[in-house]
Amino acid sequence: MLNIKMGLFWACQLTATLTFAKALETKTELMYQNDGVKLYTTKAIYSPKWKSSLDTALLKYKSLIELPSAIDLYIVKDNQQLIEIHNQPSNHRRLILPLEMIELKSKDYDSQYAVVNHELCHMWLIASLENKGLEQKKDPLGLPSYGHANAADWLDESVATHCEIDEIEKSRISDPFRATALRKFIQQENPLFVQLKEQIKLALENSNGKQIVIKEETDDESFKVFYQQASWLRYFLLDRIGNSAYKNIVNKLANNEDINDYLLTSLKYENWNEVDKEFTRFVSTHLANKTM
Repeated sequence: MLNIKMGLFWACQLTATLTFAKALETKTELMYQNDGVKLYTTKAIYSPKWKSSLDTALLKYKSLIELPSAIDLYIVKDNQQLIEIHNQPSNHRRLILPLEMIELKSKDYDSQYAVVNHELCHMWLIASLENKGLEQKKDPLGLPSYGHANAADWLDESVATHCEIDEIEKSRISDPFRATALRKFIQQENPLFVQLKEQIKLALENSNGKQIVIKEETDDESFKVFYQQASWLRYFLLDRIGNSAYKNIVNKLANNEDINDYLLTSLKYENWNEVDKEFTRFVSTHLANKTM
């Protein structure tokens, strides 16, 4: 009888040890920080490459716009852990990304880091505009905003793609594409987010007040054109206006000035049709010479 009791005792001890070890595996803690981000994740997820990738994002954003406000970045195991952390009160700006979502949006291991940098720079741009006094407007239906409500979607996306690892963004713009007319493109909503909003709206209607998590999934290759053009437009603006282009855009947005007027004046064209022609030549030349 003693042996049976001892066997049960050790079995209980073993179960408790395994449960504790599992909890340690999924516990998020501060693993790295720089001037723009505090990374909270688990020891199982963290690797030194997160450090180098986040440093890259910071340098890219700083050179394009400014030193950003610090964001608390959580990279967690799954959506359940996302909800748990989201429900914890915080006074800091937070970006919570489940690893399963990152992997879903990644084509290979290295692009996981590009996905995080991309999403982080969306948050940094929102913070930059808010810090300059441009208040974020909430959607009347409670739907999420794509970036800052006052920033055009092309701007949001061109900043975010800039922060990706160089190899990832260059692979994005290596293929020819049919560009949307710029006068339309600068007013266009991100087509992927338009689809995502419809998914969220439908899910909310059927949620019965419960929290929901939406997975961003699509096989539509046409969506990548928006991202390609946003990246190419950034290269074009930096080439034609100079390194101050995005700093000026952000400051003028914060002052409620017309960005389209600023761009036409700085590019020294009278209308978007003229810019279109030059933009098309710019892209075609660089694609032919493979210089980007």
